[in-house]
Amino acid sequence: PQCQLAQRRDQLIADDAASLRLTDVDVVTARRLCRWREDCRRQSIGLLQSVPSPLLCEMLGHAGYDFVLLDLEHVLLSPDQLQHAIRACELGGCAPWVRVPEVDGKLIGRVLDAGARGVVISRLETVEQAERAVAAARFPPLGRRGITGGRVTVLSALLGAFALVAL
Repeated sequence: PQCQLAQRRDQLIADDAASLRLTDVDVVTARRLCRWREDCRRQSIGLLQSVPSPLLCEMLGHAGYDFVLLDLEHVLLSPDQLQHAIRACELGGCAPWVRVPEVDGKLIGRVLDAGARGVVISRLETVEQAERAVAAARFPPLGRRGITGGRVTVLSALLGAFALVAL
């Protein structure tokens, strides 16, 4: 029965991936997260990565870490360095999370547009700050995040949707 459940889960993930045009890396990450949720005895294991090295990010994924937390609070990474690190995490099979120094809606949106699967906000102190952070991460009508033609939102699918709306 456990094997049948795992096969069914993998089929559902594959169906979702096909309909959403997810990459193989997204499917690997989704499977890893599903395994973590199914087995409550196993904790998700990640690492704070403060060395701006895509090679290290990829190695951590291949070493079996579930996520890598890329630090933007204490390390100055350029947008290109961040995107390379995120892609390296994906290639290694781990989820890239990014720690930002404060609730900055534009930065949160850019980090998510770059491909981060999670955002960690340092010094989150009030409910109002948490609400602003969530709004920055969600698209309307649930939030305030703007849409982009970047790698995360699949430009070609969006152009087709906008063309239909324009007609």
